[in-house]
Amino acid sequence: MATAIELRQGDLVSDARMCATMDLLFGAPLRPLLSHIAKVISNAQIENAISTESTIVTRQLPWVEDAEDRLNMAMGAALTLKSQKQNNIVMAYAYYAELPKRSWKQLLTLTAKLNLPIIFVILPEASGKGEATNICAKARAVGIPGIPVDASDAIALYRVAQESIGRSRGEDGPVLIECISCNAEQRSNEINDPIFYMKNFLTGRNIASKDWVNHVSDSFRKKLAAAKHS
Repeated sequence: MATAIELRQGDLVSDARMCATMDLLFGAPLRPLLSHIAKVISNAQIENAISTESTIVTRQLPWVEDAEDRLNMAMGAALTLKSQKQNNIVMAYAYYAELPKRSWKQLLTLTAKLNLPIIFVILPEASGKGEATNICAKARAVGIPGIPVDASDAIALYRVAQESIGRSRGEDGPVLIECISCNAEQRSNEINDPIFYMKNFLTGRNIASKDWVNHVSDSFRKKLAAAKHS
């Protein structure tokens, strides 16, 4: 979510999974969001995005299971934005293992050739092996900035994404951000927690007190519990 904070009206998102996380970031209220998730879990017929008066108009591209088709759709959307001379970008999330190496090379090469306003965010695998792939090297080889970032450090992710979004908006082309997840042997569970990073950042710079941070966390958990039982 840290990589999507600077997105604005007219930007598009291609998500790696069909979920409601982006709806929450874009302003969806918690209660209908949880209802949406419950319907997904129960395999009920649902819309691809939540639609209420209080939400921001959805910016998510249609989700398709095949990752290569999904990313090609994202590239097509980016090409449309560019051809219409809109100052908008596409944020495309994917897992490295979803595509074969040859497909990644072809996709990145074409993206660089067309100088598309798209940012690829390579998500860490659930296994959390902590091993970086060579996707950043592949990107750099075709002229796309490839930036590895600690997946647990929301502040670092935000800063890299902010700079990358500014670059793409300025017609300087695509960027690839690889989220690297360290395993339990490399760091403690506490330090591997994004919330731990955020608390340290806020309190370390006197942006917020420990009491305030804990209060916000407890308040959110209560709202979440109340919404689940409503």
